[in-house]
Amino acid sequence: MKNTLAVDLIQRQHGKPEDGICGVWCFDQTTKEVITLSADAIVIATGGVGQLWAKTTNPSVATGDGVAMAYRSGAAVKDMAFIQFHPTALAIENGRPFLITEALRGEGGVILDYEGLKSWQEECKHSFTKGIEPPSPDKFSFTLAFSDLGSMATRDIVARAIDQNLKQTGNKYAFLVTSHLDKDMLMNSFPNMQNHLDKYNLKLGYDDLPVSPAAHYIVGGLDVDDFGRPRTKDGQGIIEHLYAIGEVACTGMHGANRLASNSLLEAVVFADKAATHIINNPPKSVTHELPEWRADGLDILTEHSPIVNDLAMLKDTMSSEVGIVRNNGRLNRAARRIKLLEKEIDIIWKSSIPSRQIVELRNLIQVANLVIEDALLRTENRGLHFNTDLV
Repeated sequence: MKNTLAVDLIQRQHGKPEDGICGVWCFDQTTKEVITLSADAIVIATGGVGQLWAKTTNPSVATGDGVAMAYRSGAAVKDMAFIQFHPTALAIENGRPFLITEALRGEGGVILDYEGLKSWQEECKHSFTKGIEPPSPDKFSFTLAFSDLGSMATRDIVARAIDQNLKQTGNKYAFLVTSHLDKDMLMNSFPNMQNHLDKYNLKLGYDDLPVSPAAHYIVGGLDVDDFGRPRTKDGQGIIEHLYAIGEVACTGMHGANRLASNSLLEAVVFADKAATHIINNPPKSVTHELPEWRADGLDILTEHSPIVNDLAMLKDTMSSEVGIVRNNGRLNRAARRIKLLEKEIDIIWKSSIPSRQIVELRNLIQVANLVIEDALLRTENRGLHFNTDLV
């Protein structure tokens, strides 16, 4: 259905998530009405939650809708604190961060800050005047203070290195340097990347690419079984007739630190498992009439006031307090801020005609609470979760 946004799932028996799901309430963005759709089974494949942060490689629709809807319907979540930040997103003003693949570092690209870049360039000039081979930029990288692998370290380590460097220096980005590499190799190996860089008059092998970390992938999500069925919050059962696949689900396949290509394999495997389970276990159709959305109060709803500042506050809080490097003080401050925001948005939600903006903001707040709650409960640093109070 075009221009239709899911609002909430409908339980087969209200208050009994273990009985399963039988439909969904959807907001028709054309008619501005909420419609009721029945379904024998529902597969959630709504993607990630990147829009919680100011900088993200995710599309604008990555607002955690599937996690939030299923959670409100009784589904359990797992490992919500594990958020992967890609270390090298192209840092361009007024543009969505573009992912600069690790393969570029695999070919020899090096991450430098302003100081390292200046020192390396001066050494190169000195070498040219003496007619000797210029030095490699590797030894000038601040990432060596975090790992002997330097720029070739894993995503989480490189992201933390850049994040700390930017906070200490006050700079907005670091640089991914490729000018020491073979120009023809770069053009032949990364044509799609160069096509995107052309928009900003940047060229591989010549220009130093401005990069900074950006929210990229949530490893956590709905706690599902081997068929992609979400477990109930009490851990005693599953939610029948509901399935979750892709980034919205937490299968355990990624552990605490996702390897990029694994998500494609996960999506294919669990999509097949879910489809096969539905085919082999056809759900019984619902015979009773489904309830209309807010059937008892539709006539008193009014259009809500602008909420753009509320969304900005949420993104700012998550970016500054629940980012790559965390501590308990910041996490608790974020929890207090978002709980207050949640109360304000809940008042608006209960009295307003729905819109895409309020539906998505409500879901983002729900997911933000889950991320912070899981982060505060963790007693060790592991993978993508790093709390300085646990060092």
